[in-house]
Amino acid sequence: MGDDAKAYDSLKEAEPLTDDPKKLALLNKEMGFVCYNLKKHDEALARLKNAAAAGVQCDNCPALIAQLEQALAAPAKPAKKRKAAR
Repeated sequence: MGDDAKAYDSLKEAEPLTDDPKKLALLNKEMGFVCYNLKKHDEALARLKNAAAAGVQCDNCPALIAQLEQALAAPAKPAKKRKAAR
């Protein structure tokens, strides 16, 4: 997990320095995978969708995007009620 956190910080720092749309799209792809590993699913979904829209080659992206959309659309499970102590 430490490597993903370091990668996230490094990529986040590089983002404002990137003017080239192709490089920004590749950065979004990499950030999407890092965000997924860090369980930042909202950000992962947005970044992977941006990368796909920019035409970045990514064989795993369509399946991961679908998985994230399904997970984020699922309603939260209600907490289980605790039985009263006797």
